[in-house]
Amino acid sequence: KPLWMKMAHLAFPAALFATRRPSRHGVVVTAAGIAAAVGTAVALQSAALWPALAAPRGGAFAGVALGSRRAAVGSAGAAAAAAAAGAGSPEAASAAAAAASSGGYSNPKGLGPLEDAVGRQVGVTALTGKSVALYFAGAWCPMCQAFTPKLKEFMGKHPEKAVVFVSSDFSEDAFATHRAALGADWLSVPFGSEALFRLKAQHRAWGMREASVFGGDRRSGLPTLVVVDPVTGDELKLLDAESKGPRVLGEW
Repeated sequence: KPLWMKMAHLAFPAALFATRRPSRHGVVVTAAGIAAAVGTAVALQSAALWPALAAPRGGAFAGVALGSRRAAVGSAGAAAAAAAAGAGSPEAASAAAAAASSGGYSNPKGLGPLEDAVGRQVGVTALTGKSVALYFAGAWCPMCQAFTPKLKEFMGKHPEKAVVFVSSDFSEDAFATHRAALGADWLSVPFGSEALFRLKAQHRAWGMREASVFGGDRRSGLPTLVVVDPVTGDELKLLDAESKGPRVLGEW
């Protein structure tokens, strides 16, 4: 239920109590309490502070407000923050940090700045002339663990193709370890960046452990490949590796 409705349910019994005890002071106090409760509820809802207050305190970014959930999704076209009120996971933390730094997701074209296998920033010009696929994966995902070696083998036979890693790892250290185990010439979207969040929302590809941030309206889980135009950012083909496994590489 919306927060204002929950607060109204709390205020309603107080109003009934006031009618049973029609003391002038009692009515004034009760009315003031109702006004304060409703006012607080409206303020929390409009300022989008409730997700931050409700978030568990254990996360690295606990207490960071996600901002307006509607604005967070913006034109990226997915219910990426549908369950932001429960955000306390590492995925939610990185999304919150990205939201705070970007002020909303405008879904710009292209992939933006990328990193090589050791974390040096590179431009999309490094992908010129190649067929490029975004690789959505997390080291914790058993299906990703099985699929990645097959993808590395495939890429070794196809130098005309390139992979850009879109991480679903839980921390920057886990991301760095995962990235180091991938292809030496693979690029990656920087961990915790606005682009990382945006690309997941744009292509609706994320793991179930990220549902607290992105919701349940996804096309594919992990692992997933999405062939894109690196300059325009346009999607060319979805390769659902979660459902089809290594045989989906034959479609690329």
